[in-house]
Amino acid sequence: MKTLSEILKKNINKTVVSSDFSFGENPKITSDSLFCLIESISNAGKEISRIIYNPENKSLSREIGEKNIDGDNQKELDVIADNIIENNLRNNFVKWYASEEREEILKLDQGGCYSVLVDPLDGSSNINTNAPIGTIFGIYTAFESAENSIFQKGKDILAAGFLLYGPRTILILSIGNGTMAFQLSENNKFILINEKIEIEDETNEFSINMSNYRQWNDNLKTYINSCLEGVEGERQKNFNMRWIGSLVADAWRIFSRGGIFLYTEDKREGYESGRLRLLYEANPISFLVEQAGGKSSNGNQSILSIKPMDLHQRTPLVFGSKKEVQIYEDTKNNNKKLSSHKIKLL
Repeated sequence: MKTLSEILKKNINKTVVSSDFSFGENPKITSDSLFCLIESISNAGKEISRIIYNPENKSLSREIGEKNIDGDNQKELDVIADNIIENNLRNNFVKWYASEEREEILKLDQGGCYSVLVDPLDGSSNINTNAPIGTIFGIYTAFESAENSIFQKGKDILAAGFLLYGPRTILILSIGNGTMAFQLSENNKFILINEKIEIEDETNEFSINMSNYRQWNDNLKTYINSCLEGVEGERQKNFNMRWIGSLVADAWRIFSRGGIFLYTEDKREGYESGRLRLLYEANPISFLVEQAGGKSSNGNQSILSIKPMDLHQRTPLVFGSKKEVQIYEDTKNNNKKLSSHKIKLL
């Protein structure tokens, strides 16, 4: 069985760290430094996993009386996870650290060569229900300016991944030459379980929160209606729906068996530009998806091509099987006129 360390040592020289751009901008970016950084993030994941699985930790879902920058109530575990990640990143070549739980960019090491952007605990509202939760991260080149370092397009990611804390602790990772999956073993090592994840081009499964149907724009209703019509409709096939309400859990299902995930803009206040964070959630997930042969989109363009303008910028996010995401894009932009309004939920 191959470990994370063995796979990184084997593959990391094939990544963007070998490019003239990376070395030209920051000569400290090497295979060794990136290896140490990814190892430090995996170690943070192990530590968070141990805390989650410890039955003596009974207050992890307790709200601490504070809200993060997006107005979400912070859980005790949100803050614990954020602190664990920060501590593991120190002394591991990280100059700038940005977290979904923080209002400002943090400088960790003046001499560092990487910027790391993290959602420390995605899906923390699910802690009490024992549904999967996770940690999402993206690694970029660091520049002298914090803003230039953090506000980079997703296509400039050097490496990205997420840790899924569920029945198993899974690490999904890309260092720019495909997407891999590892499972945490009993001896506390991440063991390779899939060296090359490939998302199937076609699917008959969609992931969306149907309770918001009345708030959707007409183009999204048209697309979902076409799925609900099944074999009797113009798509001529039956669809299943799955929705966990945890981005990492829904993403892992798509990496495992295909599908399409949709969390778009809608008519609710605060959702006009989508709800998920571009920097901390959409970019790393989209990088992983596209490295696995899938497609990501805000409905109009690739997520990875969007220039961030704000530390907590939101975006619509659609990703998964390439052909299905394209069908949604075509429907949204009237390139493929689906007539599906035969089903009226409301």
